[in-house]
Amino acid sequence: MQLAQTQDPQTQWAEISIAFVDDTGIADLHDRYMHDPTPTDVISFRYDEAPGQASAVGEIAVNVQRAAEAGPDHDGTAAELLLYVAHGFDHITGGRDDTERGRDDMRRRERQWIARPMVQELLPSIIES
Repeated sequence: MQLAQTQDPQTQWAEISIAFVDDTGIADLHDRYMHDPTPTDVISFRYDEAPGQASAVGEIAVNVQRAAEAGPDHDGTAAELLLYVAHGFDHITGGRDDTERGRDDMRRRERQWIARPMVQELLPSIIES
């Protein structure tokens, strides 16, 4: 599969996996794929459809340790985790945060995604697991 580079709102998704990791786990991924050995909050990967497939695959690694540390200063650990998941989803659908405007656009989309009733209903099950 090829790592996707552009946003395509028509993409059909076969699978999106979410792994909850700590600083060590995410730092390893960050170093391996982005050549930066520091921990971060979330890393995501989107893969284009393979020949013969009509859908894409995504992977999101969420740093639970970072969310637990940052959560008390924001809206709590659960809300921080949900923000990281939203950020990962935004990246796999083509969002970019390498400019000020890109960051602002991502924050707006993340807030919209988090506000959806379906997402709010999922939050307790994410936290319990």
